This record gives sequence, C-alpha cells and structure tokens, in this order.
Amino acid sequence: MPYSEKQVRQIGSTISQLEYLSTIRPAETEFIPNKARVYVYLKQKKANQISALIGLAGKETGGGVTFRGDVNLKLINTFNIGEEMQLLWKKLETNEQRLEASATLPWLGLGGFGSTGSLSIYRKDTSTLVVNPKIGITWNGITGHRLTGWFELKKVASSTTNVAGYGNSNSTLYGLGYSYYRFESNLFPTSEISITTGVALGSRLADYETSGQTVTQASTAYSLNAKAGVYHTLAGRLGLYCAYRGGAVGAFGGNGYNQLFYNELLRVGGYSTLRGFDEDFFWVSSFHIATAEARYYFESEGYAFLFVDTAYLERSWLNGFDTFKPTGVGVGTQLEVSGGLFQLAYALGSSNGGIPQFKDAKVHFGFTARF
Repeated sequence: MPYSEKQVRQIGSTISQLEYLSTIRPAETEFIPNKARVYVYLKQKKANQISALIGLAGKETGGGVTFRGDVNLKLINTFNIGEEMQLLWKKLETNEQRLEASATLPWLGLGGFGSTGSLSIYRKDTSTLVVNPKIGITWNGITGHRLTGWFELKKVASSTTNVAGYGNSNSTLYGLGYSYYRFESNLFPTSEISITTGVALGSRLADYETSGQTVTQASTAYSLNAKAGVYHTLAGRLGLYCAYRGGAVGAFGGNGYNQLFYNELLRVGGYSTLRGFDEDFFWVSSFHIATAEARYYFESEGYAFLFVDTAYLERSWLNGFDTFKPTGVGVGTQLEVSGGLFQLAYALGSSNGGIPQFKDAKVHFGFTARF
C-alpha cells in the first residue's frame, strides 16, 4: 500500500469518532528504505455506560403526578473487538412497556465490513404487541461514513377484537441506510455533524374484517427514516444545535386493502423526540420534527440549554386521516458529576396553536454513569 500523508493526518480525526479510544499525541511517521512506519499513541476511555431517565407530569384527571422512565445499558469494546451492545427498557403508561436490544460488530476482518442485529418488542395491554427483529451488514468508511443493508420482520398483533381500527399484520422488509458522524472539540465542543437515513421496502400480509369475515390481503409495505443534526460554536462557549428528524410508514397495492391499522403506526413524543409531551403520545404514519437548541458550555460535557421542538404529524390509517402541529419549548442542563452526567429538563407543549399550560409541564431528569 503506498504511503499517503493525507491518511496519516486523518488518523486522529478517525480515532476521535470512537467512544472507547483517544489519542495521547498526534501520529508520527518514521521513514526507512522503501517503507514508512506510522506510530499512533492511544489510550482507552471509559465507554460503558448505564443511564436512567425519569419523566414527571401531572395527571389529566384526579390530580397527582404520573411517572414514566427508562433504563439504558450500553457496553462498548468489552471484548476488545470494537463491538457495541445495548439494552433499553421503557416503562410508559400502565401495562405499556418497550424493550430494545441491539449488537454491532464493526469489523468482520473483511475490508470495512461489519454486522449488526437488533430486537424491539412493544406491548400495550392486550391491544398492541409489536415484535421487530432485524439483522444487517455494514460497511464502515475511514472518515465516519457507514452503509448498512438489512433484513427485518415486523409482526403486529392485537387480541382486542372490540376496538375499531386495530388488527394483525406481518411484514418482511429489506432496507438500505447511510450514516455519517464527525465531532471536533478544543476543550469545549466546536463542531458536530450527524446524519442517519434509511429506506425499507417489502411485503405485508394483513387481516381485514369485511362482511363479517376475516380476509388476509397482501400489499407492499415501506418505511422511511431520516435524522440530521448540526452543532457549531457561535461565540466562545455559546453554540447552536439544529436538528431534523422524520419518518414514515405505509403500504400500497393490495387491491385497496393497504390502510394501516392503528397499532401499526409510529409513535413519537417524549424526551428523545418531541419534548413537552408524554412518551409516545402521538401515533402517526409520518412525522417531521425540527429542533433548535442554544447551548452554553461550562465544562467539556456540561452545558445549559434553551430549546424549541416543532413538528408536523400525519395520521393516515384504516379509520381516517388527521394532522397535528405540536410545539415544545423549555430549558435544561447537563452537569458533569462524580462518575457521570446528570440531566434535567423542563418543557411545555402545545398542539395546533394552543396555549401551553403550566399544569401540563413535563420534567425529565436522569443520570448516566460510565464504567
């Protein structure tokens, strides 16, 4: 392989994208007859983490406070092969939970190819059960680029027969995705770019009730997702983070039997998608969410922020079509404390131009420990 000064200069930037390694000093090159030796000075970072997030909100009826929360365990490079494993559990409403598990092996020893797999299970009383396993192959570029091809199954089931619009379906999807990440810092973060996109297409079998009989119909299912975020320093420690997140699911063909059941819809809302609203508050077929967040850093990972999340949502399903235009505003902080990070956020939400009510405010606080 011929020597490339450009690739040597990129070593530090490439390593900075890894959560479990950092450079002690820049890479150095030694030239000997017909060869060049590159020395890289590395040290391991604490990358494993466990986090807990709790959300508080006033009850709609009867007064009092409702609790929601999640626990997220993330293990990185535990076996010294660059692998990443993650387990997420969320408790939402009564009898409503979500469990997600994933594992990624970035290098298979063949070029830049790796593998990934995940399993997502969502359950809400007897009305909704969604099981979604996925396996894929990744290709990792040396400058933060990644391509992913995957195969997934999605089973949606309901044992509730007296609720209109709920049903059973099975989908088989094939997808292709792209992601990119770059991060730069100088004591405080100065620039960050992240992009994730994906499209999947496949077959769908769904049971529709017609004339008192259950008819199984085949159609073509699709799903789309996109997420992009940019952070840049404005002046000193003050910076601006802007982001977009969007997604859609649907089906076509099937001799007209292609409308989604209510329990096939996407779920948005909550701290990670649309602040100021309960977790998974909106059930939609497509969504577009824009975020603007002003940050003031007082530590390398500690900052205070003001934010606004605004969205346009559509719900196209078996029993109709609706649109929503929610907005969330609020303040928060992330603090570096002994052993990890503490997060606190206060948010107000309103929908379709309504006036935010302080009694409906959402408070989120959490802690992330690294080990």
